[in-house]
Amino acid sequence: MKPQFYFLKPTGQFILLILFLILSNSLKAQNKPIDDLDISITHPRIFWNVELLEKAKNWYLQNPFEPTRKEVLSIYDGSQAIELAFAYLVSENMKSDAERRDYARRAIEWAKLALQEIESENFENGAGTCNRCRWYGDGLFLVLDWCFAELTNEEWNQFYRSIIDFIPLWNTADWGGIDQPRSNFFHGYTRNSIYAGILLYHENRSFAIDMLNHGLIDRWNVFKNYANQGGISGIQSEGTSYNVAIQRYHLYTGVSLINAGYDYIGETDYFRRTIGFNLYNVAPDRAYVTPNASQEDSFWLPFPYGDAAVFMNVNEWSQTYRNGYAHFMLLQALIRKDDGKLSQYAKAWVDKLEFFNYNYPPYKFVEAVTSDLPKASLSELPLDYFAPYGGHTPYGYTRNSWEKDATAIHIQLGKPPLGGHEHMDAGSFTIARGNRYLIIPPSGRGYGSSWKIPNYDGDRTQGIDVQNTLAKNTILFGKKGSTAAGHTTENVDRLMSHDYFFYAANDLTPAYKNYDNPTFSSNVNVKKFERETIFIKPLETFVVFDRTESVENENQIKTSLLHTQGAPVQLTQRRYSVINNDHEAIIDILLPTNREISIINETQVEGCGHCRDREDDAHRIQIENSNEGIVYFLNVIQTKATKDQHQISTNLQETDTTFLISIKHETKGSAVIEFEKGIASTKGRIGYDPIESPKQLTSLPEKPQAIDVTNDGPTWYELGTLPPPTGTPDIIEEPELIDVTSLNLEYRIENSTLFINFNNNQIAKTRVRFYAITGARIYDSKAQNVTNGNIALELPILAKKEVYFLKISTNMDKKENVFKVFIDQ
Repeated sequence: MKPQFYFLKPTGQFILLILFLILSNSLKAQNKPIDDLDISITHPRIFWNVELLEKAKNWYLQNPFEPTRKEVLSIYDGSQAIELAFAYLVSENMKSDAERRDYARRAIEWAKLALQEIESENFENGAGTCNRCRWYGDGLFLVLDWCFAELTNEEWNQFYRSIIDFIPLWNTADWGGIDQPRSNFFHGYTRNSIYAGILLYHENRSFAIDMLNHGLIDRWNVFKNYANQGGISGIQSEGTSYNVAIQRYHLYTGVSLINAGYDYIGETDYFRRTIGFNLYNVAPDRAYVTPNASQEDSFWLPFPYGDAAVFMNVNEWSQTYRNGYAHFMLLQALIRKDDGKLSQYAKAWVDKLEFFNYNYPPYKFVEAVTSDLPKASLSELPLDYFAPYGGHTPYGYTRNSWEKDATAIHIQLGKPPLGGHEHMDAGSFTIARGNRYLIIPPSGRGYGSSWKIPNYDGDRTQGIDVQNTLAKNTILFGKKGSTAAGHTTENVDRLMSHDYFFYAANDLTPAYKNYDNPTFSSNVNVKKFERETIFIKPLETFVVFDRTESVENENQIKTSLLHTQGAPVQLTQRRYSVINNDHEAIIDILLPTNREISIINETQVEGCGHCRDREDDAHRIQIENSNEGIVYFLNVIQTKATKDQHQISTNLQETDTTFLISIKHETKGSAVIEFEKGIASTKGRIGYDPIESPKQLTSLPEKPQAIDVTNDGPTWYELGTLPPPTGTPDIIEEPELIDVTSLNLEYRIENSTLFINFNNNQIAKTRVRFYAITGARIYDSKAQNVTNGNIALELPILAKKEVYFLKISTNMDKKENVFKVFIDQ
């Protein structure tokens, strides 16, 4: 049977919400209606049910604590206010009424301060933003609910009037509005709406239902749409600083509504995949932020990406980690304790990272309900991880072991689209060994802030924002990098997890282009850029192979960048050493052979107010070539203990069609890698032997290997297979059939492949994209431009019954039409 085309209404962003709801990945119990939730008539009703509160009281009997001795809390003491409110709830058998009332009164006085701060925000007719709504929302609502019995009528009326005023007001703000599911403001406003609905569920049912509908239906449906598309990986695209937002903002509301019979965070697999991301997105050991840092300046640091403003500030990170990552992983372990082993990995991760040993340990109330949860050994996890299905954040992770002296690598094989806080970091990577970072891009916040590095020529008086590609470990064309308005490269072209290597490759060209408006924010020098990376685990050696080609113009300069935490020392004509205390990177620059190498000191930049955090020894290596045509860059990076005198030896052989790289270590074995020449990544082989030169080579994959985060943890699937679909699709209305003859669509099925030809002679400046959805897997042809011509796109048909989506958008009016194609072979 030939494909049938249907037109789906309504058009625009909300179309995709309906379409991608068929990606529901797990069959869950039906949520109760919002107007019939099992929310306690009495307070507390946020977070606690009878079972959890009793568990917390028993914990307190064994672990009594004094929350804080400060008589008056400042606005910055929100965490102490929460601890005071918790102590008030659970200490009735150990503290006098006067002592408990004192706890509550101090917490309530802080809540008054928080409310004043929120009311001071300027709405500006919707153009303003309410940071204080985000910052103080948890503390405000937890204190009001947990200390409700100690509020006077006057106090309650004041809080009540303000809540029914500021929550609906800020829900209409432009920034963080209903169309911005990636924004941390979006999630702050969503959480506050849910809080207000729970807090006032029996005091003002009409208002509460309105707020819950706004948070759980209007906003959350938009987020679920995003979570099944660009956010499908479970990685927040705004960067390391803001990744905690989605994790943090739905913790206590999520537990509250699970207690009430409405598991809204379970309506998407986003958070399950976020657990997988957290497990891998951290250095192997408690890391020192800079070479000369003291023990007090060490912390379990995450890999930086996008905005990472507080990455080097240990005190801020310990508090951020506590409020976001630690609480998220602990409460996810609680929520999922009966589902499988993933919850046990989450608990083990918190224990490994020593959160309870810092100045900002997890909240006592979180500890009280999670301290007895079981944990599994992290060493049981795969050594490799890739963001499931890519989405806006196609990031890969690999390491050679789960020991503290391991080498761990983060690879960014794409970038998020323009939206806020993302950086121009497509293709960048970070390498840590043990408790030190060796190859790491300068972190910080972008957008004209005071996080800066010297310009391309090394001029410290002309600082460049760290958002720029110059601050990343990737490629410049014509001394320029990717573009903020560039397109993300969702998914990767080739990917493989193997016992002795991890391989990933992708075409990064789209990140340097703005296809919707080529005259705005595009790198006009780029014709093609593909990057291949291989980590050979037994040798602790990372290979980066780049295929680059510039357009035919005057500027043919192409530059490979490597940012180091330590001054590079030249060992030979092509080899450099970077030492960061007990750990060392050996960098072998094999291609291009005709190159200019510059070492730039990135410290003491004029006007850089935040450079103090990395001033000990931050440098970058610039490898420059100006040849026309295809230029290959090949860097081989070995990591090792500084005291280990065994360096790898490398040898490069070239034929008309291939590069053959031999890598040998005196005690750990040898590897051989074969790359095919050409501007496109194809074929290739690799071999490793612990004793001699490998005799047999394994072919590198032509397609990406699939991975997902199941209830038992990250799971890799065999090459050529898909994660099995789980659950059943949501029921959607049958779309209206329309005549599409005017679109000149031609289609055929041949060799289990759907071919669709779109004749564009009648419509100028059109972009075409196909989505194929089978179970939980998205196949994407990637967008292609069509101008007065024909284009044929193809997708594999993997099932007898399959749904495809054809997305056609014209650049002139920015409108989109989405067509459903149902295949019944």
